[in-house]
Amino acid sequence: MRNSLFILLIVTFIILLTSCNQMSQVIDNDINTNVSVDLEENPKEEPKEQLNDKIIDDVQAENSSELDNTTVEISGYYSEPQSINNPDTLVLESGVGGEYVEVIIAGEIYDFELISLIWDDEKNILVEDELIKYFDKVSNQIIIIKTHMPEGIPVEKMKWKSSSGKAYEFIIRESGGELGKEGNIHYFELD
Repeated sequence: MRNSLFILLIVTFIILLTSCNQMSQVIDNDINTNVSVDLEENPKEEPKEQLNDKIIDDVQAENSSELDNTTVEISGYYSEPQSINNPDTLVLESGVGGEYVEVIIAGEIYDFELISLIWDDEKNILVEDELIKYFDKVSNQIIIIKTHMPEGIPVEKMKWKSSSGKAYEFIIRESGGELGKEGNIHYFELD
């Protein structure tokens, strides 16, 4: 009786070892398959030089039905946006800083201005103070403005024109939901 129990135990142990070996081969094959599929589905990260072109192409593809086919997307960030690391990105420093405004231009805009603002106590209105930066024409470009998005009185604004001459402006501020939430996008389709 004791011998038969011992033989049964040895046979069970051999079956267990054989099963584990076969299971290990199945797992190894499955892991190798998953790794190769993962590599095919997730190609290497694009070089940073191509990042701006991809962002601009994506924005243009979304808006290919527009007459002017030019769009401007403006987003606020409390830390550096990814596009700031691209050598093709224009980075403007306004003198006030700590926050960032990303302007993605897909198409062409004209007479781009970054202007400082001041509060006129006598008239009780915001007035343009100084021209910080001017570009006659901007095409398929990302612009990062190192600035401050105040909750109170704004200190800067952007102005530009479409190819038809229609004027646009955007006041840089946090209040009213303008840029208050990181990644909040303001979208302009130009006429």
